[in-house]
Amino acid sequence: MSIQERVVTAVPVIPDSAPFTHEQRAWLNGFFAGVLSLDAPVGVTSLSGALPPQASLALSADGDDGQDPWHDASMVIDERMKLAGGRPQRRKLYAAMAQQDCGQCGYLCESYADVLARGEEKRTNLCVPGGKETSRMLKQLLEVGTAATSDVAPVPVVVATAVKPGAKTEDRTGYTREAPVDALFKSAKRISGKTSEK
Repeated sequence: MSIQERVVTAVPVIPDSAPFTHEQRAWLNGFFAGVLSLDAPVGVTSLSGALPPQASLALSADGDDGQDPWHDASMVIDERMKLAGGRPQRRKLYAAMAQQDCGQCGYLCESYADVLARGEEKRTNLCVPGGKETSRMLKQLLEVGTAATSDVAPVPVVVATAVKPGAKTEDRTGYTREAPVDALFKSAKRISGKTSEK
């Protein structure tokens, strides 16, 4: 009886002609070998359907896992709403936003959705990049039923703030739509050359 050793040969994923150094190619080949499991046996493992303990701890009080696969500004609203199906009200409101976190509404997308869900913000037309489409979807979601504050886990609100010109770090105050900052226009200067076409 003879014992045979399994000899594993590394299959390079990145060819030698790729514009990388030898060290970079070696690292990338190792990375992709691990990600693609090139040395692992091929097979299918059946799932029990139960969440692992770490995943079940990650669930919030309202059963949401905190994931936001819709947080992509290039995704259309219908796709985002499908991804948010079956989630709590506040997450559906979040999926209806434009996903740009631009702060034009005075919030980030997720925090704007949270204050809408808690009823602290009544205006549904603040998402400028989302336009009428987002405003209509928010109104529709809020008409279906606003989540009660007892059912919604407390979520910290992140408000986009500006700093007064010349303010010290401890003297920072936020500006909102209701209390905007006054700006003084001092001058305009041409940044292109005199003969430039643009």
